[in-house]
Amino acid sequence: LFVLVLCTELSILTSCQCCSGTGEAQQLHASFSLSPETVLEMVYCPAGSYIMGSPIAEFERNNDEIQHNVTLSKPFFIGKFEVTQKQYETLMGSNPSCFKDENRPVERVTWHDAVAFCEKLNEITRNARPKGYVFTLPTEAQWEYACRAGTTTAWNSGKDIMHPERHDAELDEVAWNYYNSDKQSQPVGGKLPNKWGIYDMHGNVWEWCLDWMEPYHGDAVDPLPQYTPDKLERVGRGGSWYYGSDRSRAGYRDSLCPSDKDCDVGFRVALTPVMEMDMLQMPK
Repeated sequence: LFVLVLCTELSILTSCQCCSGTGEAQQLHASFSLSPETVLEMVYCPAGSYIMGSPIAEFERNNDEIQHNVTLSKPFFIGKFEVTQKQYETLMGSNPSCFKDENRPVERVTWHDAVAFCEKLNEITRNARPKGYVFTLPTEAQWEYACRAGTTTAWNSGKDIMHPERHDAELDEVAWNYYNSDKQSQPVGGKLPNKWGIYDMHGNVWEWCLDWMEPYHGDAVDPLPQYTPDKLERVGRGGSWYYGSDRSRAGYRDSLCPSDKDCDVGFRVALTPVMEMDMLQMPK
């Protein structure tokens, strides 16, 4: 497989000055070819700090969205789009989606299916990935950092909810949601991207994160997924075509059973520094 990576060494990644965590437009991307006709596009997210969670005054805010400072000390890449049906079928040989269209996000994938996709991706890019980096699902902290792209508002466009519990034009700009989706997923990239050039972080399909659903543990540097034996649910982010403004916010956290297959649940991948934990030693 032909692979093109724009920044193939860790030293280049950590010293790149082309973008910052302040919401400036992204310039650095990476592309991985899954087949001659299928490319996976990744967007660079610089190291930086941000306030994770939602302000108390935000409409629809939940008590588990407590604001705290998070620092991500190393840069990473995240999918420019949600993983499409074409990409998933190219790599995994099947397409479980309800709404068949190669350019729509794959859905009806369990958390385990999404992890298996990442593992397969690591196999075929073993000699092409930046040193010390692997494909995985984003952590919850990485996901929200990439979604916000320097913003602090409900939507990564820099706008807030104007019409809670009903049709919100500000959400329409960035998301396929209950009011504009015709009650189904839509092709990726059809709404405005955030300032870093990442699409569909709000709406379209829920996106699996690596984390178990746990309360936030306060300020953190490179927070790892937290696990306690009585927690079995995984985190889903971003909302979907089935929901409106309440669950599509940048700070909203949803608890999903990792074995569920729903027509509004998909994922996007991240290319991240190897984490100092063995996920295989923990229950899936």
